[in-house]
Amino acid sequence: CPFAIEETGFVDTRNTLDASDREFDVYNCDDADESGPEFVYVFTTSETVDVDISVECEDGVDVDIHLLEGDDPDACLARAHTDLSREVSPGRYLVVIDSWADDGEVFAGEYTLHFDMD
Repeated sequence: CPFAIEETGFVDTRNTLDASDREFDVYNCDDADESGPEFVYVFTTSETVDVDISVECEDGVDVDIHLLEGDDPDACLARAHTDLSREVSPGRYLVVIDSWADDGEVFAGEYTLHFDMD
């Protein structure tokens, strides 16, 4: 179950080492290896808005932001390393914070997510 983002100014700190999900490995919006564990968030909007999403993490941790317009990695609208801004139309969206991997090494760890919508 995704974590609900119900307000602008949403902040959440988690550790992808604690995540049990590894559902999304590759997205249609980029070819990066995202085979590490991820956390999924969901938000809805009834009007066209700008979303600003960012993550902070310590050295050695590499999690990436993915904005999806569906429950499928092929529904990816955008990907970013630390900061993502995008206009979205009314609808339901997922924000996936996914751990990057390189040659089998997974760069999972603690992050803080910031989400704003206006």
